[in-house]
Amino acid sequence: MNRAGTVPGQLHPQVVRPRPHQFENPDSYLARLCAANLIDGNYIRRLIQNRRFRTGRPDELAHVINELGGPDVGHFHREYARATAQPAPRLKDAFPSRQQKRAACSRCVGGEHIDTYDHRRFMICLKHNRWIGQHTTDQRQIIDYELRTVERRFRRIAATGLVPVGAHDAIIAAIDRHAPVLTDHLWLGHRPHGHPDIDRYPARVRILKTIADYLGTHWPLEREISTLHRRPEQARLYTHLRLDLAWLGAPAQTWKLIDELVDVVIGVLTNRTDRFLLSPTRS
Repeated sequence: MNRAGTVPGQLHPQVVRPRPHQFENPDSYLARLCAANLIDGNYIRRLIQNRRFRTGRPDELAHVINELGGPDVGHFHREYARATAQPAPRLKDAFPSRQQKRAACSRCVGGEHIDTYDHRRFMICLKHNRWIGQHTTDQRQIIDYELRTVERRFRRIAATGLVPVGAHDAIIAAIDRHAPVLTDHLWLGHRPHGHPDIDRYPARVRILKTIADYLGTHWPLEREISTLHRRPEQARLYTHLRLDLAWLGAPAQTWKLIDELVDVVIGVLTNRTDRFLLSPTRS
């Protein structure tokens, strides 16, 4: 702020320009940019707030970062689209006032703390064999190298975009709720880590693949869903899941989990139907 008390219109590029990390959110990058150039981060955030109020641009943060020498204005919107596997997400979703986040692999970033978008694109850093799953506070080294194969399978599932973030979280939550009943069948690896998220990861990915295969076969993304007949779809889903998830145990153990999985998949299809009906391009 200058002597007259007005906000300057244009900022100057800084000398040190950190390299953006994969899926890094704009708040994390701004903090690193300010720290590297000895800039008061609180002052910059107040400036962004004032400018956003004046211009009405939801991505004002990206404009300020670009003026300070950071990546181009559209960088963070593209990273958010890649992180969420959405072809055209809303601009304001990439710059929320309060956003969930997850830490990047500490070895990839040289021990520096970097926050990324709360994505579901990968759970293991294949470069350093470290578990970096969502909500994790301790990034553990992977000792079962078969998990690398599981991780590649999970990345292929995530890249399809068939299982949205909300559905992914609901499926994982359902598996965790019923884990005490299915404990004898959920461990599919070779060397246990003593970490529930890691030890259940192979089973989670196998269940996610079963659901993604069903959606890819019967409801591919390029197919618009104008009408969903709920009861026949539920019957087909139950038949598919009971057969493909028989490895989890007897029906007396798995029926509650399958009930919840059917509800999640029907929810995904219902949301796609709603998007079709509300599409502005629909004639």
